[in-house]
Amino acid sequence: MLRRVEDLTTGAVAARVRQLRKFLDAITHAADPSRALDWLGKTRNSTGRTVLLDMLHGRVAIDHASLDAAAGAQRGRATSVEFLRRLLVASDVLPSRDEHLSRLERTIAAELARCHPGDAMILQQYATWRVLATTRSRIRAGRSSRAVVPPALANFVVAARFLAWLREHHLQPQTLTATAVESWLGDSACYRDVLAVFLRWGAQRHLVPRVGVTALTTWPPRHLAPAANQLEALRNLLVDVTVPAQDRLVGCLVLLYGQPLTRICQLRLTDVNVLSETTSLRLGGTAVELPPRVADVLREVIADRTQRTTPGVSHGLVPQPIWVFPGRPATQPASAESLRRRLANVGITSVRSARNTALITLAREVPPVVLADLLGLSVGAAVRWRDLSGGTWTSYTAQRPR
Repeated sequence: MLRRVEDLTTGAVAARVRQLRKFLDAITHAADPSRALDWLGKTRNSTGRTVLLDMLHGRVAIDHASLDAAAGAQRGRATSVEFLRRLLVASDVLPSRDEHLSRLERTIAAELARCHPGDAMILQQYATWRVLATTRSRIRAGRSSRAVVPPALANFVVAARFLAWLREHHLQPQTLTATAVESWLGDSACYRDVLAVFLRWGAQRHLVPRVGVTALTTWPPRHLAPAANQLEALRNLLVDVTVPAQDRLVGCLVLLYGQPLTRICQLRLTDVNVLSETTSLRLGGTAVELPPRVADVLREVIADRTQRTTPGVSHGLVPQPIWVFPGRPATQPASAESLRRRLANVGITSVRSARNTALITLAREVPPVVLADLLGLSVGAAVRWRDLSGGTWTSYTAQRPR
């Protein structure tokens, strides 16, 4: 292992080696040398290894921009480059940054550079004062950037496509009509609500006329699981010890508390409070005291997290566990998609249906203000769930669109 690291630094710039010393030491003392060797690239064609060599030999700067350039069009899918980035951040070589937000900023900049200058004037304002401002505000409020960035990007891209279509058809935003809007939308129902956000924003700034867009009916929710099936799935998770504890815990949080995967993956060990007789978990403003069997599953997960040695390169950089559901490397939480796969392994294929069923069940029994505080919902959302539940499933069925 030491010889492989020495190969990397042979002929390197001394100042660069000093700058990367903590990172190189972590590789040298990795808990699992075989994984570290794999990461360094047995075939010597790993993109991450190449950019690391370029940094050591002074061919590129040691910064995020160099890694962004190496990732290229693959962006977050450039696995070895993103892994290198996370390890450099963990070793304090690079400053921490929100990768999802940064990717959104770079994508918007690239789109602005490609579009017509006339459209760019409007889109630049929209990106700055609506898309990015709202996204940053939600992240500061505690929302996961993994959850808020994709819809924000969709808002911008749809606006850009709409303005490009207007220009192709020799139409001006200032003289926009409802006929033109409906003509562009056609049968694309998925764009309707997104475009409405842009048109409302533009009308407030007198960039486009006030043109109404018929919104989709998003309430009440259309996906719901039978209550009996929900209860049976929860019972199986609590009693089947052959299922991995992490899979069981994810399932319990969805089936019992209606938690979104984007929030579950952000849970930290500091959100857990294990006492002699009770175990609580902070999902919202106030910690929830867990039922005994769910608490047992959580304790099993926590015991595994705190006792198990994290293998691989990241072990030297993350001496203490941080996340209830760690990702790779352990400096990052698991992704929502990885948790979705865990649920699929235990037979939960529709997370939305499971969440809706849990929330509508809880809304019958818990006052909206209390429910919002415990689960991290807005009070308005909790009130809507209370109104929707109505105390019986019959009222819900009657409201469902046919």
